[in-house]
Amino acid sequence: MYTSCSNSALRAAAPHLNFSFSTTISLTANNFFHTSCSNRSSAVLVVVSKTAPAITRSVAPVRAAASLGDSVSVSASRPPHQLLEARFASSFRSSSSIPRSKFVSLWSTRRGGASSAAMAPHATASSGLEAFGKAKSGSGSPSKERGDCPFSQRIYIELEEKKLPYEATYIEEGENKPEWFMEKNPKGLMPVLRDGETWIQDSDKIAEHLEEKYPHVSLKTPPQYKHIGLNVFQAFTSYLKVKNPDDKSKDELLKELAALDEHLRAHGPYIAGEKPTDSDYALIPKLHHLRIALGYYYDFQIPAKFTALHKYIDLLESRPSFQNTNSPDEMIIEGWQKKFQLPGRMVQPTAAA
Repeated sequence: MYTSCSNSALRAAAPHLNFSFSTTISLTANNFFHTSCSNRSSAVLVVVSKTAPAITRSVAPVRAAASLGDSVSVSASRPPHQLLEARFASSFRSSSSIPRSKFVSLWSTRRGGASSAAMAPHATASSGLEAFGKAKSGSGSPSKERGDCPFSQRIYIELEEKKLPYEATYIEEGENKPEWFMEKNPKGLMPVLRDGETWIQDSDKIAEHLEEKYPHVSLKTPPQYKHIGLNVFQAFTSYLKVKNPDDKSKDELLKELAALDEHLRAHGPYIAGEKPTDSDYALIPKLHHLRIALGYYYDFQIPAKFTALHKYIDLLESRPSFQNTNSPDEMIIEGWQKKFQLPGRMVQPTAAA
């Protein structure tokens, strides 16, 4: 959600702003600044340099703190629903305890929402990772309400599994994506990862980047297993979009599920053996969407005879990384209805025996 803005542009915008908040700045053991924010109506992303406070003085009516631990107060006049988010950056010119080229940042919060710490528990000022995924429909852009994209969930799962601090930001699908987001991501597709000043699009490329740069918890899939399960999602969507539970595309889906079950029987419990890897974290959100969407619209169930596959799903869906990043079933059902213009439930659920 970071967006850069020149001092001159901020000065020009200042008379039209309306935000009010206070915050306390402290120095962490890692020599990065960490911030806590108490917000009233809305807020702005602010950077205050201990040794170069002029950058904040240039944008009235901001008052810069003279030293660490002091409070920074900001106020102006603008309707709170018209939230401005900006980023001020500067280098520390001289300090024995503060590294150069670091910045202090305060996350903005939206009207009526919780504090930034409550909305984004993974975020810290020392982290340069921000993962953009699909937002809940109607929640705005940017949003802190997660949507139902299985490709985005893969990236959030892997960030969790690698125990990397990150900021989760969600963007609504459609034509009204923020201009600053489209400038960095012209295709508008998600997920997108911002790692410092680098933006990476496409879930496969993001996973590769995370593995190369943060290998301390390796999720790399051995090359001989990377093809396993790759066709399941295509078979699922092909079957769902025909809007016919008896279509022959069902046979293709069952074929792919049978092949996956056979592999897991021979090599499981995960695709590459005893430990889950990137391939598992890419596949499990898709299998979850398959089960929820096909179960609702077609009353389709993965055959009970695929015991290794059922065990696989249970193992992965029980992991905290999956549970912490999952979306409600109702949201998944609605998402596929909108995507394929589905008429509603096409087969009534079978009564329990």
